[in-house]
Amino acid sequence: MYVFTNLLGLKSEKDIEKSKKDIETARQQNNVDLNCEWKKLKPRSVKNNILMNFALSQVEDYDLDKKDVSKLYRLIQLGLQFKKLSSDDFEYENGVVLSIKGLEYNEDTNFFVLTNKAGAISHSTSNKPNVNHLEKAVDKWAKLVS
Repeated sequence: MYVFTNLLGLKSEKDIEKSKKDIETARQQNNVDLNCEWKKLKPRSVKNNILMNFALSQVEDYDLDKKDVSKLYRLIQLGLQFKKLSSDDFEYENGVVLSIKGLEYNEDTNFFVLTNKAGAISHSTSNKPNVNHLEKAVDKWAKLVS
């Protein structure tokens, strides 16, 4: 069967139907709903593509060099990473970022700047006290010995 189906490319009607169903299932799983909030938009690659399109449109609107597209895109990414921009700052509709609060054009520098203050960086904290594994092992050993 392997020789016929994979090496020679001969497939039955059932094999062809199964392949079509597998492709359709994969397509449906990879279907991205662009008509949602910015926070709920997944995967990250789609967000990055939309942000790159936004950067391109801004550079065209302000008549900047084409190389400034990547600089603006990196500025937005750094703003997100360092909490100067949050998901709430994005005005987004149907696959297009309309504007970003806190990203403004500075005429003196002829480029964009981030005007938001950095938000608090959240750290994961747990209510569990730090466990000293050595103390735990010694206590266990002391119980066994006595």
